[in-house]
Amino acid sequence: MREGEGVSLAELVDERRGLEELADRLTAGDPGSRDVVDAAYRRWFGLTCAERRAVGDPGAWLADAVRALAPRPAPSGPVDAPGAADTSACRVLREALVTLSPAERAQFVLNDVFGALPRGPRSRPVPHGEHDTVVHAVRDACERADAAGLEAVLAENVTALYDSGGKVRARTRPADGPREAARSLLTLLPPRADVTMAPRSVNGRTALLVHYRGRVAAIISLTVADGRATQLWVTVNPDKLRPWNRNARP
Repeated sequence: MREGEGVSLAELVDERRGLEELADRLTAGDPGSRDVVDAAYRRWFGLTCAERRAVGDPGAWLADAVRALAPRPAPSGPVDAPGAADTSACRVLREALVTLSPAERAQFVLNDVFGALPRGPRSRPVPHGEHDTVVHAVRDACERADAAGLEAVLAENVTALYDSGGKVRARTRPADGPREAARSLLTLLPPRADVTMAPRSVNGRTALLVHYRGRVAAIISLTVADGRATQLWVTVNPDKLRPWNRNARP
């Protein structure tokens, strides 16, 4: 994988699930185990692009980070007074924030406070029928792995943005222009029997819900103008997708 191109949705989801299972084992099911995984991903994104390129097996690197961050059993002895020690989750978060630059720490706080499914930039809304036609065309092209067909429904100034929240190893840079945006989306969504896409209303407009093994693993929201998509916002942040999976099997 070249830096910035991303990986498939199945790989993102399976990698995250495997790390959560590892953290659960290491922490004996401590509720803070998910924070340990989040901290491991923050360490990953704290690397430079060159450092990430040099990692031969990112999954193994992240597993090592989880092992290093997992809370150790508390020593026996007198119990500290309330407030004298951090909870395991706070300790992990503090260690992760130390690795971030001031700008990255600010972005983390903003994402944590204001995180929600994006509505995209303000623009004049097109009729629902026009919007839905583009949504269905994007879905059909992705299902066929049709790069030319996908590029045909993307505007010349299209941008594809990937919202991972820093919690899965998704693409971090915007994909600008129809060729790069189409390639980024098809890299995320290669044809698989266990990956399906279905139109669904999100924030009052039709978006694509992408299911992987029966769970919502991504949401693709579109901004449309003149019959083409001008922006693709791909949400793969597991925290933002959790409400869509409340009734799904684990």
